Amino acid sequence: MPAQVTLIGGYLGAGKTTLVNRMLRAAHRPFAVIVNDLGALPIDEALIETRSAAMVTLTNGCACCQIGADLSLQVDRMASQGFDWLVVETSGVARLSRLMVQLMQLPGIQVNSAMAVVDGLRIEQLLENPWVSEIVEDQLNAAQLIVATRAFPDWRSTGSLWHQRTKFLEAEGALPDWIWQTEKPLEVPSPKGSNKPEFQHRAVTVNPSMDASDLERFIMSNPQIQRVKGFACLSGERYLIQSGLGYCHIELSEAVGIDGVQFIWTGSKVPSFEQITSPPE
Repeated sequence: MPAQVTLIGGYLGAGKTTLVNRMLRAAHRPFAVIVNDLGALPIDEALIETRSAAMVTLTNGCACCQIGADLSLQVDRMASQGFDWLVVETSGVARLSRLMVQLMQLPGIQVNSAMAVVDGLRIEQLLENPWVSEIVEDQLNAAQLIVATRAFPDWRSTGSLWHQRTKFLEAEGALPDWIWQTEKPLEVPSPKGSNKPEFQHRAVTVNPSMDASDLERFIMSNPQIQRVKGFACLSGERYLIQSGLGYCHIELSEAVGIDGVQFIWTGSKVPSFEQITSPPE
């Protein structure tokens, strides 16, 4: 019997990792989680709580267009270890259509569910952003189920049929039954878009003499930055940093692990990382 695969996609900061955490806590049977992490640091692994599942962090970039062989190897490895259910959390900048095609070509694998997580308060802004709208639309079009967090999106201005596949997920409480329901995709989506990487990424260690407000100013003053995620020691205290379009959260953290912050940005203008990594003169 083929191993069942659930794909969880969605743009940066939509709530994919939070959903995986909730699924792990509520799992009625063991399953393996495969997390694709853009950049050199396994930041998502540090944030996901493994309860009744195995955690595998992939390397070298976006799963759907840069590390196909590695992803295939990890899926096959987890299936060979006896897991009959695999959950793949994609990179926030992954084209869901390409990843579905890639996995459907693997022997012994059946993609039963593909969902896209969207932040209902930010999705309209993303669809209007010329840098990211094509990727977001690919994720929405390829998904069988669109999981809305924070608010139910107003799809009326898009002229799409996305509302027919959208369900709202409450932030607390038991996961609804429809999260667990799976069905075999009827059609393989046609991958679209260029193979050229559209995003750049870098993992840095922040200068420990900085304070949280300095780091926040740096992030917010670089509008090309799409996502920031990681841990840093600032002025003697450890912080969790999470930032996306229009927001920046820097909070004290008691988590133990690797210090490092991962930046993802669009375009050719590289943020001046020397401002946050080099000691001030």
